[in-house]
Formats: sequence, structure tokens, C-alpha cells
Amino acid sequence: MSIRHRGIVLLALLALPACSNDNNPSAPYTGGGGGGGGGGNGATSLVGVAVGAADGGSLTLVLPVGVSPGHQAGPFSSQGPVGVSGSFAPTGASVIPLGGTYDSFTKALSLSGGGYAFTGTYFSGVLRGNWVRTPSPASGTFVLVLANSASSVHAYCGTFTSTSGGESGIFDFVVQGSTVDGIACTSSGTEIRLQGTLAGTGLTIINPLNPGPYLATGTLNTSNNTVSGTYDDSAGNHGTWAGAGC
Repeated sequence: MSIRHRGIVLLALLALPACSNDNNPSAPYTGGGGGGGGGGNGATSLVGVAVGAADGGSLTLVLPVGVSPGHQAGPFSSQGPVGVSGSFAPTGASVIPLGGTYDSFTKALSLSGGGYAFTGTYFSGVLRGNWVRTPSPASGTFVLVLANSASSVHAYCGTFTSTSGGESGIFDFVVQGSTVDGIACTSSGTEIRLQGTLAGTGLTIINPLNPGPYLATGTLNTSNNTVSGTYDDSAGNHGTWAGAGC
């Protein structure tokens, strides 16, 4: 599948990294949490992953008490952009604190720290956008999902390897309940959106922008919090993928 197609998307989904202490990806997955609000103390949390050609990891965003990503709320509703905090945990590196603003009217996010800058827009439970890194240049995309509870979102990061001569790359995805959202990126920088489902311990993933037969299938191992499987883009590119909570 020229991993640029669905193959990339599925794999990327399965590799999303994990974030904050409240969403500890190193803890075994025990299923989606109940409803209600994300971070502690009444704050709202979004958890996700960021992926590029050679860089990726887990991402978190915490909105102030009274601020909802979907609409204006509370005492902040007439104040425009409000300050927000977050963190980015590049795979294999230390966690980077982030700070910035979120505008509940335009749904726009601007977040930065440690040489990384993230900009995106929220829509229907998901915040998507782009990121860049300086001075060592790198770029990619990210996805954040609104957490139903403080520990309901679990992130996974990993790699996919072509066994048919195609490109290999990295993937990151998050799981909340039975829903999977993520990103995959080939070594040449082609990024693909991933969406899928978790049924029991079974994972199925597609590229929502090019739906068709499953791009990837696999298993979530709850005993050691790892994920693995195979992918096939139905166009000659196929291989394996594997990752772990991050």
C-alpha cells in the first residue's frame, strides 16, 4: 500500500502516545471510563497524539474550570481567548510543559513550549491541527479527543513495517471506550488519518478519508498494555505494526 494510503492511516492509529498522569498509558487498559468532564477539580481535559515523519508522542490539553471546548461557558464566555496548559511527551524523551490560549468562540487552539508549536481547531469532540518544531526543524499533525473522565483515554505509540517493499513509519492513536482516533506517517512524511474500533481486545482501523476494507487489524494486550497486528492497503503494500502505551 504505498503506506501513504490507508496502510499508513491504520498503523498511525494504533500508535498514538499517551499523556498526563491522569491518563497514564503505562497502566493496563481497563476499558472506557464513564461520562463527566476530563481532568480533576472541574477542569476539562483533552488527550491525544502528535505524529510526524520522524517524531511523535502523546499530547494533553487542560482547559480552565468553566471553559468548554464546544461552546462559550461560564465567566470566561465574554473574555475571548483564555490561558490553557498542556504537555507533550515525545517518544523516548522527557515530557515538555506547554502553555497557550484557547478561544471557545472560534474553537482555535495555540499551544507552545520546548521548541514545539501546536495550532488547531475543535469540532464535535475532536481537536485537530498542525505542529512545527524549531530550531531542529520538524512538522506534523495532531489529534486531541475530549476525555469523558480523568482516565478514560489511553494513548499508544508505535511503528509499522512494510514486508512488501513499501514505506515504513510511525503511528500514534488513542482509545476511549470502543473508539480509536489517530495518525500514521510514513518515513517520507505522508500522513494519514486513522479511525477505528475496539471490540473486546480486537482492533480494526480504516482511513476515514478513503474508507473501504479494513486497513489494519490487531489486538490490544491488556496484560502488558501493548498493541500489535497487520495491515494491508489492498494495493500491494502490507506489513506488521506494534506499539505500547505511551
